[in-house]
Amino acid sequence: MSKILGLLTFLVLTTGLVSAQEDIFKPANPITMGRGGAFTADGEGYNAFFYNPAGFNRKSEFSFSVNGYGIIDNKIIKIIFSTIGGANPLAGGDSGNPADALAGLGITIDETQITELETFVTDVNTNAPNAFGDALVSLGASNPELQALLPSDPSTLSNEQAIALLIQTTSDPQELGTLIDSYIAAVAAASGETPGASLANIGTDLVASLENAFPSGNINGGVSLGLGYVGNGFGIGLFANAEVGVYTPEGKSILSAQGIITNTITLAGGAAFELAKGLDIGFLIRPTILGYTSIDPLDILLPLLQGGEVSADLNSLLNGGVYQGFYLGLDVGVLWDVIDGVTLGATLKDIIPYQVSYTKFDTIDEYLANFGNVGSGLAAGIDLASLYQVPPLKLNVGIMWAPQMGDINKIISPKFNLDLLDLFGFIRYLDETGTPPLALVGKDYDFLNFVNLGAEIKFFEILSARAGYYSKSLTLGIGAHLLFLDINAAFAFKNPKEVNGEFQFTDVGGSLEVAIRF
Repeated sequence: MSKILGLLTFLVLTTGLVSAQEDIFKPANPITMGRGGAFTADGEGYNAFFYNPAGFNRKSEFSFSVNGYGIIDNKIIKIIFSTIGGANPLAGGDSGNPADALAGLGITIDETQITELETFVTDVNTNAPNAFGDALVSLGASNPELQALLPSDPSTLSNEQAIALLIQTTSDPQELGTLIDSYIAAVAAASGETPGASLANIGTDLVASLENAFPSGNINGGVSLGLGYVGNGFGIGLFANAEVGVYTPEGKSILSAQGIITNTITLAGGAAFELAKGLDIGFLIRPTILGYTSIDPLDILLPLLQGGEVSADLNSLLNGGVYQGFYLGLDVGVLWDVIDGVTLGATLKDIIPYQVSYTKFDTIDEYLANFGNVGSGLAAGIDLASLYQVPPLKLNVGIMWAPQMGDINKIISPKFNLDLLDLFGFIRYLDETGTPPLALVGKDYDFLNFVNLGAEIKFFEILSARAGYYSKSLTLGIGAHLLFLDINAAFAFKNPKEVNGEFQFTDVGGSLEVAIRF
């Protein structure tokens, strides 16, 4: 029974999307995060590498940056703190009843249904264990989506495996509820066992209980290191980034969730030139070693949901091995001071994201032992569809207004930014057919996700306060620059909405940077 509720709890905890990181050369630096990522027209200093190489011809700056960032679903945070406090809500807390785990998250389940479902599953397991798979075969005869997911020998499926396949069949909660009800009836017909009276509508009842409590399930975080110099018309830097994320392919349910761990080492170099007074153009070339592996979040979350432990063997969590590739990115940017205090910016990123080579390793140890040995071409046996293809031609445009107030600017210096990011993303979305490439799975093409707004106020060029909006998120940031030490922090609050009469955010996160900068 705990396994059944474990699956349902996982459905509650992780419904939603986390987009794969389609721009692997843009870490969540708190300076830009705090300003909503609106930095295209203010691409100067260290962040010129990531936002606009035309900034190489403007502010001179040397930086050594250490930066960590993450965003996580509120429900998962609640579970983490409950576990730290000594309880295990995933296994039912102190009572050992998995229903208490749901109740602890503000979700109530009928105890009679739980008891009768446990009895029914036990009876079927004892007297007709093949009935679970036979029921799916029966349902699959009129459900092509389910039919396509069935293994070659469905009779071997357990009840938990059958429920997992049902949840993968549809991402619509009401449709899933009806499907679960049909499944219970089909198991009864195949086994000859009679389910309890309360089970006739258990699927629709569960959906009604869970629907208002669905969180986003976002889990995304990483760490980045950077060393770079910008100024006098050129920029050169070395950057390392590692990131983990969980996301759901568009149109699929949560048990189709995928995870990806990426790491990159990038040597970036470029130059900028003044075309006319106040008009600069710059370019950046980025040879990058990219490593990544796909993981199945269920391998990590389901053991926890069922009160067990995650395997200590990291290789067992890999979904198809570890890939290492080499690609070449090229960016071009423009900054134009149209009038005093107003700057327009535009950047075209990954003009030729040339995939030079890819090699596949079966284990983490093998990958680490051969890191940097990218070879040439594609190693034998690599499926092109499984490769992390960097989307080309990401066009970002922006405007910045920095009010000119004379001597007052020495005390208080404000900036306001508006960006429209990845304008060609609409074209990629409209042209996309079939399964999207790995880097775009879960990408949300709502127009509001392309609009970035940001503001910053500096006090005496020492303290900074920031605020912004991006990707349906509100952000706040603070910073302090003391001699050569730079400390910046940002906080993000995603998807504000009203749940059960209470205003809340589905996800919260932030970023912290400590840097030497002068």
